[in-house]
Amino acid sequence: MFNNKLKKIIILIIGIIVFSHFLNYKRNIINELIYIKNVKKFDFNKSEKENSNNFNLNSSIIIPVYNCEKTINESILSIQKQNLTNLEIILVNDFSTDNSINIIQIIMKNDTRIKLINNKRNYGTLYSRSIGALSAKGSYIFSLDNDDEFYGNDSLDFIYNQAIEGNYDIVTFKRIYSRRPKVPEVNSINNNNFRVIHQPELSIFPIAKQGKFFPNSFFIWDKCIKTSIYKHAVHLLGNEIYHQKISYNEDIIIVFIIFSISKSMKIINKYGIIHYIYNSSTSRTRKQIYKSQCNIYLLDILFRFSRNSHNKNLCVEYFMRNKNYLKRYSTKKNIEKLIHILELMISDKFITDKNKQYLKQFIKNMNNERQNKYIL
Repeated sequence: MFNNKLKKIIILIIGIIVFSHFLNYKRNIINELIYIKNVKKFDFNKSEKENSNNFNLNSSIIIPVYNCEKTINESILSIQKQNLTNLEIILVNDFSTDNSINIIQIIMKNDTRIKLINNKRNYGTLYSRSIGALSAKGSYIFSLDNDDEFYGNDSLDFIYNQAIEGNYDIVTFKRIYSRRPKVPEVNSINNNNFRVIHQPELSIFPIAKQGKFFPNSFFIWDKCIKTSIYKHAVHLLGNEIYHQKISYNEDIIIVFIIFSISKSMKIINKYGIIHYIYNSSTSRTRKQIYKSQCNIYLLDILFRFSRNSHNKNLCVEYFMRNKNYLKRYSTKKNIEKLIHILELMISDKFITDKNKQYLKQFIKNMNNERQNKYIL
């Protein structure tokens, strides 16, 4: 009798667990459908003319906001301290669940330059930055993470003037890496050391001859970017990638497109931002999966926006150097995406026969190994 009661209790517990998982699964499906519907509602592919603004401000500062109640006040304060005042601060709330928005709303009462955009769910940083960029009314865009700060009082003013002086599409500046609350002493005075890069060199600037990225070239937050260029890049990126909610190094993807369509970039020896470093609670494996997902979509962008035979074959070389890593940490869905990209490479007229043969063999091997343990 006791055993029968125990069995009933166990069956009841299992039933409750299964039912709760079913409800959670159903809820996730509904949320995902709402997410896709909302992303499609916002047409990232509209022509630049349809989405154009009158740029009546010097600059727009875009900050994606997600659960940053401990740091967002200092980030905004670092903008308010700047000598450049003809600007707007665009805060994109990516469905925060802490006290971040209450803090922002208090600050907004005393600063009319702040604009708050609320996402209907957590879309990720790439989506949030893009929404912010499309609503920007400044002639140039600066991007700031919600835990970072601008350095000193003259950073924005100096960098902006460098941009308009030569009508550059991009100005890249220096940044300080630090751990809160300590900020190292640096010499922020510009010593006139600079480099100007034009096309076609600019479109392959992020990629070294060895198929790797140049160090420190692909971040969004150490750049001042012409707003019309940024908006055009968002349109070219298209809707698909926003469904992925890429959350690791997502700025590499948009920066490469910006490099591809820009005519000029000036690199200046001036500290402009303090980038604070934190120990992430994300597991190492999960972090590698995020990175792998980003690299697969980056490969797609690199190939689609490369302009000639040399650049396109560099993309194949980039893939060759990263193939084992991509295999090791890719999900089944991302492996399918990777194979699709490789098939497009094989069909491209610019890819050499040797590289095509290599890619065909890789796809054949992958199809034979689809059930192996590295497919997570």
